[in-house]
Amino acid sequence: MKKNFALSLALVLLLALCACGTQEEKVEEDLPDPVIGSWQLTGLELEGVDVSAYSVQFDIRLVFRPDGTGTVSSGEDSFSVTWQNGAFYDGRETISYTVEGDTLSFVSEGLTFLFTRS
Repeated sequence: MKKNFALSLALVLLLALCACGTQEEKVEEDLPDPVIGSWQLTGLELEGVDVSAYSVQFDIRLVFRPDGTGTVSSGEDSFSVTWQNGAFYDGRETISYTVEGDTLSFVSEGLTFLFTRS
Protein backbone atom coordinates (compact mmCIF):
# COMPACT_ATOMS: atom_id res chain seq x y z
CA MET A 1 0.00 0.00 0.00
CA LYS A 2 2.81 2.38 0.91
CA LYS A 3 4.59 1.53 -2.38
CA ASN A 4 1.50 2.38 -4.43
CA PHE A 5 1.02 5.66 -2.56
CA ALA A 6 4.67 6.68 -3.02
CA LEU A 7 4.58 5.72 -6.69
CA SER A 8 1.36 7.67 -7.24
CA LEU A 9 2.77 10.71 -5.45
CA ALA A 10 5.96 10.57 -7.53
CA LEU A 11 3.91 10.33 -10.72
CA VAL A 12 1.75 13.32 -9.75
CA LEU A 13 4.84 15.41 -8.95
CA LEU A 14 6.48 14.43 -12.24
CA LEU A 15 3.38 15.43 -14.21
CA ALA A 16 3.17 18.74 -12.35
CA LEU A 17 6.81 19.53 -13.17
CA CYS A 18 6.33 18.62 -16.84
CA ALA A 19 3.28 20.87 -17.09
CA CYS A 20 5.22 23.81 -15.66
CA GLY A 21 8.08 23.31 -18.11
CA THR A 22 5.77 23.28 -21.11
CA GLN A 23 4.04 26.48 -20.06
CA GLU A 24 7.38 28.29 -19.55
CA GLU A 25 8.60 27.25 -23.00
CA LYS A 26 5.39 28.53 -24.60
CA VAL A 27 5.78 31.93 -22.91
CA GLU A 28 9.30 32.26 -24.35
CA GLU A 29 8.04 31.42 -27.86
CA ASP A 30 5.32 34.09 -27.65
CA LEU A 31 7.75 36.91 -26.88
CA PRO A 32 8.19 39.32 -29.80
CA ASP A 33 11.62 39.81 -31.34
CA PRO A 34 13.30 42.70 -29.46
CA VAL A 35 14.19 44.48 -32.73
CA ILE A 36 10.52 45.10 -33.61
CA GLY A 37 9.70 48.79 -33.32
CA SER A 38 11.13 52.20 -34.17
CA TRP A 39 14.74 53.25 -33.61
CA GLN A 40 16.47 56.66 -33.78
CA LEU A 41 20.20 57.19 -34.41
CA THR A 42 21.72 58.56 -31.21
CA GLY A 43 25.40 57.72 -31.52
CA LEU A 44 28.18 57.04 -33.96
CA GLU A 45 31.65 55.60 -33.33
CA LEU A 46 34.67 55.32 -35.61
CA GLU A 47 37.26 52.80 -34.45
CA GLY A 48 36.06 53.18 -30.87
CA VAL A 49 36.09 57.00 -30.93
CA ASP A 50 32.78 58.75 -30.26
CA VAL A 51 31.93 60.88 -33.29
CA SER A 52 28.28 61.41 -32.28
CA ALA A 53 28.55 65.15 -32.85
CA TYR A 54 28.68 64.37 -36.56
CA SER A 55 25.61 62.13 -36.40
CA VAL A 56 23.38 65.19 -35.89
CA GLN A 57 23.55 65.75 -39.64
CA PHE A 58 22.24 62.19 -40.17
CA ASP A 59 18.63 61.99 -39.00
CA ILE A 60 18.44 58.22 -39.47
CA ARG A 61 15.41 56.24 -38.33
CA LEU A 62 14.83 52.48 -38.51
CA VAL A 63 11.49 50.71 -38.31
CA PHE A 64 11.31 46.91 -38.03
CA ARG A 65 7.87 45.31 -38.41
CA PRO A 66 6.82 41.85 -37.12
CA ASP A 67 6.44 40.50 -40.67
CA GLY A 68 10.21 40.73 -41.31
CA THR A 69 10.08 43.97 -43.30
CA GLY A 70 11.27 47.41 -42.34
CA THR A 71 12.21 50.90 -43.43
CA VAL A 72 15.37 52.96 -43.14
CA SER A 73 14.80 56.69 -43.51
CA SER A 74 16.95 59.78 -43.42
CA GLY A 75 15.29 63.12 -43.96
CA GLU A 76 12.99 62.72 -46.94
CA ASP A 77 14.79 59.62 -48.29
CA SER A 78 13.79 56.11 -47.32
CA PHE A 79 14.19 52.54 -48.52
CA SER A 80 12.85 49.14 -47.59
CA VAL A 81 14.74 46.37 -45.80
CA THR A 82 14.03 42.82 -44.75
CA TRP A 83 15.24 41.34 -41.48
CA GLN A 84 15.56 38.02 -39.69
CA ASN A 85 17.81 36.25 -37.18
CA GLY A 86 19.82 39.30 -36.07
CA ALA A 87 20.50 40.78 -39.50
CA PHE A 88 18.83 43.03 -42.03
CA TYR A 89 19.28 43.24 -45.79
CA ASP A 90 19.14 46.64 -47.49
CA GLY A 91 19.32 45.45 -51.09
CA ARG A 92 23.12 45.63 -51.25
CA GLU A 93 24.47 43.99 -48.14
CA THR A 94 23.44 42.01 -45.11
CA ILE A 95 24.14 43.88 -41.87
CA SER A 96 24.23 42.05 -38.54
CA TYR A 97 22.87 43.94 -35.54
CA THR A 98 22.61 43.43 -31.80
CA VAL A 99 19.87 44.58 -29.46
CA GLU A 100 20.64 45.11 -25.79
CA GLY A 101 17.71 46.60 -23.90
CA ASP A 102 16.69 49.77 -25.72
CA THR A 103 19.91 50.01 -27.75
CA LEU A 104 20.41 48.61 -31.24
CA SER A 105 23.86 48.68 -32.81
CA PHE A 106 25.55 47.58 -36.00
CA VAL A 107 28.81 48.18 -37.86
CA SER A 108 28.88 49.29 -41.49
CA GLU A 109 31.94 50.48 -43.40
CA GLY A 110 33.95 50.83 -40.19
CA LEU A 111 31.33 52.94 -38.38
CA THR A 112 29.39 51.69 -35.37
CA PHE A 113 25.84 53.02 -35.48
CA LEU A 114 23.99 53.26 -32.15
CA PHE A 115 20.21 53.57 -32.09
CA THR A 116 17.79 54.07 -29.22
CA ARG A 117 14.23 52.74 -29.24
CA SER A 118 11.86 55.62 -29.97
